[in-house]
Amino acid sequence: MAKFEGHKRLHQEDRELILGDFYSSFLLIEDEGELIAYLNDLLSEPELEMLARRVQIARMLKEGFTYEEIRTALYVSEGTVASCAQSLKRGEGGLDLVAGRLAGVAENEASDEVGAVVAVEEEEEEEVTLPTKVRATPMIGRLRQGRSEVTKKTVNRGSTLRSMRLGR
Repeated sequence: MAKFEGHKRLHQEDRELILGDFYSSFLLIEDEGELIAYLNDLLSEPELEMLARRVQIARMLKEGFTYEEIRTALYVSEGTVASCAQSLKRGEGGLDLVAGRLAGVAENEASDEVGAVVAVEEEEEEEVTLPTKVRATPMIGRLRQGRSEVTKKTVNRGSTLRSMRLGR
């Protein structure tokens, strides 16, 4: 992310106005295409990748992957994984909510059907259609496959994940 060292700090009132506009800007987006265009215009490629990795780390933590599995799969430091874990535990709940939804979609998606239907527990069960664009990533599938192989064969996790990433 961009660093603002050496820049003058905003007054709290101005900061709140700017952040309010920033948060509101996401509510004005009408579809996935607009969201992608907005984020691509707003953020540099490294910023997009960094944010995407943080979301993926949170999702993988919610799915029960170990720090080492995450670190190896996403090429991130243990500190980055720990920071995301802290955000899940002590944050305002937003990352936890979204990561949980992403993890739930991956777990509930038994096939590649568009608009898979799952049951949600509340007072009574109701059917909810999941968004068609939120899908389990191929990487998660490969990691799950490799993870079960690791458990069965008790081989080195790092080399198994690395091999899967390289398609061996």
